Amino acid sequence: MKNLSDKIFLFTIGVSMVLLLIVACKKEDTTVDETKLNGTDSLFIQKAAAYDSAEISAAALALTKVDSAYMIAYSESMLFDHSKARNDLKVMGNVVGFTVRDSISNQNKTLIAYLASITDSTFDSTYVTSRLVPKQMIVDMYIDEVDNGNQKNIRNYASFYLDIVRQQYSRADSIRFAYFP
Repeated sequence: MKNLSDKIFLFTIGVSMVLLLIVACKKEDTTVDETKLNGTDSLFIQKAAAYDSAEISAAALALTKVDSAYMIAYSESMLFDHSKARNDLKVMGNVVGFTVRDSISNQNKTLIAYLASITDSTFDSTYVTSRLVPKQMIVDMYIDEVDNGNQKNIRNYASFYLDIVRQQYSRADSIRFAYFP
């Protein structure tokens, strides 16, 4: 019997050790569902859509008013980049179940109306300068999405277009410095 009780004791100890190892090694499930939108994602989509719509409207207006090659090239680039960004955002919105609206803030509507009322070099300098004013806020908005957004497709979109927004800012600043000091 002593042999049998020793075997049972050792078996019990062995099972206990295995169970202890299983419990100790089991990790808490802290995975985040990166397919779901959080508040940062939703706000980013709304603001990015409004920003793209404003840039498209301003660039389209610019193409009816500017004459210089550098302003035409800049305006075409802005129109192309933001049209592509808005279309990509709409695709991402469909993927994540969020409707992307073409809307422009009242502040940007007022600015575009003002731009429509001016001409020549006044238009050119005002248009370029007006593109610089919100850029840091826009850059910060994209960075916030990259850092704090949950939905991976929206974060990837923000990461990709963040570089383009920075390039646009740099280009507008170079034009302003070279032609409108």
